[in-house]
Amino acid sequence: MHYHFKVNKETNGYWAQCIELDGCITQADTLDELKANMEEVLNLYLDEPNTSDMIFSLPNQTEGQDYQNILDLENREDSHDTPNDYNRQNRQDNQAVHDKGAKQNKENKQTKPNTTGDQGEIFKVKVYPQVAFAMIIRMLRLKKSLTQTQTANLLGMKNLYSYQRLESSKHLNPSLTMLMRLKHIFPELKVDDILS
Repeated sequence: MHYHFKVNKETNGYWAQCIELDGCITQADTLDELKANMEEVLNLYLDEPNTSDMIFSLPNQTEGQDYQNILDLENREDSHDTPNDYNRQNRQDNQAVHDKGAKQNKENKQTKPNTTGDQGEIFKVKVYPQVAFAMIIRMLRLKKSLTQTQTANLLGMKNLYSYQRLESSKHLNPSLTMLMRLKHIFPELKVDDILS
C-alpha cells in the first residue's frame, strides 16, 4: 500500500503533504531528510490505537497516473523495514508536525508558496505492512458496524485482547488460519493490496 506526497521546495528547505490524507505534513532541511520524514509521518499518522474509530481514506491507486514524475521511496537504501526502526527523536518531531498539520493545512497552502516556480514532485511512500493491515481490519470492522467483541466472537476468539492485537501494528501477527477466518468475515479484505 502506497500513499502519495507532493514535495515543495522553499528557500530554507522542503515540506511535503500527503495528497490523500489532510493534515499529514512534514518538513526538513534537505531532500534526504524529507524522504525519511515522509515515510515516518505517514506510518505515524495511520497507526491509530486499537481503540480508535477513525477511518482513513485509502490511497488512490490511479492518483499517481495523473502525475508525470512519481518517485518511489521504497528502493531507498535508508528505508526503514519495520516501525521499530524509528528514530525516537524524529518520531516526536514528526508527531508535533502531524499535530500542527491539521491546523496549518489551509495556512500552508496560502503561506508556503512554491518559491521555485515548479509544481512539485510527487513521491510514492509505502505504508508498513503491519500498519496497513491493522488499519484495513479496523476500517472493515467499522464499516460493518461491528464492535471488537462482536468481531472476536465471529472469529471464534476466546477473549477480546486476542482480537485487539489484530488492530495493533505493534502486536500484529496473524496465523494463516486467522487470515482465512478474517477473509470469511470480510470478503473484501485484499492481502495483496496491503503487502504491495
